Amino acid sequence: AMVAGGTIMAGPSWLLVALPYTLGHLLVGALALYLKARGPVLRWLAGFLSVVLLSGFKTGIIFPAQFSHSSTGLKIIIYCITALWECSNAALVFGGKALHDKFGVTSPCRALIYTLIPCQMKFNAKY
Repeated sequence: AMVAGGTIMAGPSWLLVALPYTLGHLLVGALALYLKARGPVLRWLAGFLSVVLLSGFKTGIIFPAQFSHSSTGLKIIIYCITALWECSNAALVFGGKALHDKFGVTSPCRALIYTLIPCQMKFNAKY
């Protein structure tokens, strides 16, 4: 596929790099559930470590493998979107029980949804 002067996500190799990255985000969600009642120092260390690992994987493996021939503008857009996703999931780890309660993350299913959507979302108590 041609996008903005370069190739992006061409061939089955895209799945080989995207799948571990997505699974990494799901693991951060599981980590957030596990650590939500723990102390803030442990949560902050785990949150920063998750951002470092996901960002490192993105920068060291995904970008060289999939975006080496893409335009700079496209790289910046993809990098910004994925950075937002990484930081949003780290916030779930940083915030602990208070953030989970505030945003209605009350079950593993909601945590899964929260980790797959790169934004701060609030679940409505009615549903």
